[in-house]
Amino acid sequence: MKSDSRFSPISSIHDETSGEGVRVVIELRPRTPSKMMRGFLYRFAGLKRSLAVDFVALVEKKLRRLSFLDLIKIYLDSSLRIIKRHAQHLLKEKEVACEILHGIVVASANITEVTKIIKRAKTKREATKTLQQLFSLSFRQADTILAFRLSNLLKVEVEETIRKLQKIEKEIKELTILFKEERSQKLLLKKNLLELAKGFADPRRTEIIFSDQADILGLKDSI
Repeated sequence: MKSDSRFSPISSIHDETSGEGVRVVIELRPRTPSKMMRGFLYRFAGLKRSLAVDFVALVEKKLRRLSFLDLIKIYLDSSLRIIKRHAQHLLKEKEVACEILHGIVVASANITEVTKIIKRAKTKREATKTLQQLFSLSFRQADTILAFRLSNLLKVEVEETIRKLQKIEKEIKELTILFKEERSQKLLLKKNLLELAKGFADPRRTEIIFSDQADILGLKDSI
């Protein structure tokens, strides 16, 4: 820039950039109008330059050039699908936990009979079938009961187990709504994005100048 005759009024340029941001100090020769030089800088030094950005990404296994709006839409659609799949995964886990707790509650309520069945059975298979038939349990429920030691099964607190069961049943209802309703998925996505912005957003480091203002600075001040 200093070698360009158009900027001959500039006497020196100092880079005072630090961790707080970019700072460039331009010193002018005596009697040089600073406003005029600012216009020259906007016009000839690339301060008013636009940069083209290409967003290229694999979308459904195809390479596509995306607009900024396309990029946002694809990101949001992908995020909604992830939320739905995650809700489905959690829902299956909670349903299994609910099923097992139901079986434990039944076993605890009928602990005497359950203990007799376990002691009398010659094999685990026989005990499993008897428990299923007598208490209308699923294979998973009966298998979980048999996995308990009798001493541990006797220690199960029915009221505490019922509270856990009620909590899981409430979570299942919430997850079912989240899995089925797009509106709930969008609300959760909005909440996640707001938390992301709150955690990582920082103040804008550049100043937005409308095109008419930039033209005034770049052209009129350089005359």
